[in-house]
Amino acid sequence: MNEQQILEKAENIVSFKSHLLVYILSNIFLFGVDLYDNGHVN
Repeated sequence: MNEQQILEKAENIVSFKSHLLVYILSNIFLFGVDLYDNGHVN
């Protein structure tokens, strides 16, 4: 594995972790909104 491949793999891992964090935070936010709303439609 050369240096370029190692850098690409590291960038892919960082990108994956960033997207995973956004996904988790978005779901926590949406879950919180759902709890706050109590499922009632106005």
